[in-house]
Amino acid sequence: MQFCAYDGKGDLFADGNTTLKRSGLVELSKGATKFTDISLSVPISSDGGVQWTGNRLAVGGFFPVKSSQPVIYRYLINGQEGTETGMTSLGSPGYIVLQFLIDGPTVVVPNEAQSRDSVLYYNYPRGGAPIKQILRHVTGPRGVVVSRAQGSQNN
Repeated sequence: MQFCAYDGKGDLFADGNTTLKRSGLVELSKGATKFTDISLSVPISSDGGVQWTGNRLAVGGFFPVKSSQPVIYRYLINGQEGTETGMTSLGSPGYIVLQFLIDGPTVVVPNEAQSRDSVLYYNYPRGGAPIKQILRHVTGPRGVVVSRAQGSQNN
C-alpha cells in the first residue's frame, strides 16, 4: 500500500498495487486490527492517491482501465462496497495521478511526466485542462501540500 487517507471517523483507507484480481483498496476501521477489502463498482486500474473529501473517497486512477487518461474517481463507501458517484478527468499534460490534494474547487497534482515534470492545478470536480502549471525547478514531484498564506505587514 502506498497511499492512504483517514475519514472523519478515524477509519483508514489505503490504496496500492495488487497482483490479485481486486481493487487494491482496503479499509482499517477505527479500533480494528485487520484490513477489509473494499469492492468497487468501477475498479481502479492502478494504485493512486487517496483523499477523504468529507463524504466521499477520492481515488486516483485511469479511465478507461488500462488507458493513459488520468482521472480521480469519487466513491461513496458503504460497508465493504464503494459505489462510484463521479469522475474528474484530468487533461493533458497530466500523466499519472500518484498523489493529489483537493483544496476546495481546485485539485493540485504533482506530475511526474516522462518528458516534463510539473505541478498542475485543475478545476475540481470539473477537471479538464490545467488552469495553472508550475514547470520551472520541478524534478520528480511525488507529493503536494497546500499552506494558507497569512497576511503580514511585510508583504
